[in-house]
Amino acid sequence: MAESFDPYLHWLGIRDPQRPPNHYRLLGVAKYESDPEVLLNAADRQMSHVRTFQAGKHSAESQKLLNELATAKVRLLNAEKKAAYDAQLRAVEEAAEASLSVPPLPPPVEPSEPPIVFPSVLPPLTLAAEASLPSATSASAVARSEENSSRVPFLIALLAVLAMLLFGLILVFTALNRAELADELTGANPPVVQPKPNPQPKLQPKPEPRPQPKPRPKPEPKPQPKPEPKPEPKPEELPPVGKSLAAARSALHSRNAAGAWYHLELARKAANPSDMKEIDRLRRLSNYLNGFWTAVAQGLRGLKPGDRLSVAGRTLTVVEVDGSEVLLADGDNKSRFGISSLPLGAALVVAEKRLPEALESSLLCKAAVWFFDAGGDRQRAKQLCQQAASRGLPVGDFLAEMDGGQPPPWKPTDTPKPEPPKPVEIRRLPVPDADAQAAALKEIRELFKEKYAGARKADQKRALARLLLQQAVETRDNPAARFVLYSEARDMAAAAGDANLLVNIVTAMGREYQLEWQVMAADTLVKAARKPRDAVGNQSLARLALEMGRTAIRKDEYDLAELLAKAARDMAREGRDFATVKQAVAMLKDIDERKQLGEAFAAAEKTLAQKPDDPEANRVSAAYYCLVKHDWPRGLPLLLKGDDETLKGLAQAESAAAPGSAPDMVALGDRWYDAVSATEQTANRLARARAVFWYQRALPGLTGLTRSKVEKRLAELAE
Repeated sequence: MAESFDPYLHWLGIRDPQRPPNHYRLLGVAKYESDPEVLLNAADRQMSHVRTFQAGKHSAESQKLLNELATAKVRLLNAEKKAAYDAQLRAVEEAAEASLSVPPLPPPVEPSEPPIVFPSVLPPLTLAAEASLPSATSASAVARSEENSSRVPFLIALLAVLAMLLFGLILVFTALNRAELADELTGANPPVVQPKPNPQPKLQPKPEPRPQPKPRPKPEPKPQPKPEPKPEPKPEELPPVGKSLAAARSALHSRNAAGAWYHLELARKAANPSDMKEIDRLRRLSNYLNGFWTAVAQGLRGLKPGDRLSVAGRTLTVVEVDGSEVLLADGDNKSRFGISSLPLGAALVVAEKRLPEALESSLLCKAAVWFFDAGGDRQRAKQLCQQAASRGLPVGDFLAEMDGGQPPPWKPTDTPKPEPPKPVEIRRLPVPDADAQAAALKEIRELFKEKYAGARKADQKRALARLLLQQAVETRDNPAARFVLYSEARDMAAAAGDANLLVNIVTAMGREYQLEWQVMAADTLVKAARKPRDAVGNQSLARLALEMGRTAIRKDEYDLAELLAKAARDMAREGRDFATVKQAVAMLKDIDERKQLGEAFAAAEKTLAQKPDDPEANRVSAAYYCLVKHDWPRGLPLLLKGDDETLKGLAQAESAAAPGSAPDMVALGDRWYDAVSATEQTANRLARARAVFWYQRALPGLTGLTRSKVEKRLAELAE
């Protein structure tokens, strides 16, 4: 019968019995690979290969395998999801290793040699006799075989030895029998002739009996040593949860991500349900920290000899780059640094290219390193958390760690606070004129004609984008050609759907040329939304457009934010990323409301300039500061002077209270929550936003029924 078709084997060459294979085996990379670029390239390579079989007879298998590859790509390129998947994979491996532990075989038992007895008369050789001979000598062995089935091969060998001994005995007995017959024939031993009986028989001396060989005493069987039973494996002696958590924090302090995950895993195994909240919090924070140091490692690999880094007012020159180590020169002094020894100021400069302003998650990565690192500053970490909270990012884990968690093993007073790194001063070039760009474009298209013609699939376009980017970096004597190479690489990255590569290119252009890279990137994304690409590429660009839309909103650039939100919505629909579609639609609604609040605020400011106590103008201004600027300390006093009695009462409650405990925060959150249904339009948004604020602040200190109630209300308010 023909072998059934196996797409893993026939298309990807995976012979492992596990079906489906783990994500790393599916992508064809080393297990627990951490370099995002390696993972991205591997996923794109595998998916491009599988797509070539979509039109064949195994199209259904092709689509199923593409879905699995896409799942692996998304999971491994997300730091938090990757960490959770790796922990799950390690747990499965540990369980498999434990199940394979087998007790060792008992030591072999030496067979006791059976006694040799020479009978006076050789019994006839029959099959029945031959079969019965070994039974007496092997009785103990047979009994032992019943006790332990693992000795069967040994008993077979023993029976073979006994059979050989039996054959030897037969030969000896045959030889002895022949010797006795020969003696009788030659008279050497004449036979004894009995005389006839007489009436008076003479007394004849009795013949001496012929000596018979005495049988050897049967030796008692030696007691065989019984194998000692293997002791039952003792349960792993786990350290206390508090000790493991302290060790994990110490590992984070020393930039040892692997050690932190090890101690967190020990804590998880020994934890009670009440401990899991703190363990999960440290896991999430370590993901942000790992994201920062991953960006540093990638940045180090991108450095070249001659590059300059401006750190704390000093200029460091890159002398040599060797993998993840770099040799830096500070004047005449040279020092070699790795990830674990690189000063934090230099690390921030190196990571800046990989954590650009357009990616809001970079704030949380930097907050984590400022909080945990030995050269960090907790005050700086708090400032970054405040910025992240103003942008709507989750900072509850940071606040809980700062307030209720154990402090890091360093104190801000023990080490001098490093000065914030100053940006590298680069003289930006003017954008080349249209004629110079056209001439350079013609030359580039002619030089890479074959590459352009072959760039039809996403991975081919990505490869061409990287080639053009490399050419742009190396072209230093022709600013126009350099600019066009950057531009072509940018457009090709957008066509491939590679958001990370696109961000790197446009930020490089913004550093070197006199242009607003955010506006240029937004224009690129808006144009990209009108062009076809695969689902993964559409999802990647849609999320980037959404991030940049949020940045534009914070800068009050609502028209640009609206274009980006629409581009994100359209690309997410093409990529069937309905969660991003929902966020984009909500962003468009938020932009429209912000525009209305801005127009009303402009009119209210004019009124307040003449009538500072006007109730309606105060309420409108308060709504603008609280909802648009997220400046509640400035907005709450204005609510006290407003014309909404419900909001005035809530503002008075906040002014009179100084909530320091979780129950007090829940009480304030409940009052704002109750006002949600009692208010309309703008006041409803104010009540929702403030209820969410107090519930999120209280959540880390809540347990049991109260926590469940707050979590349910937060989910309800988020809809």
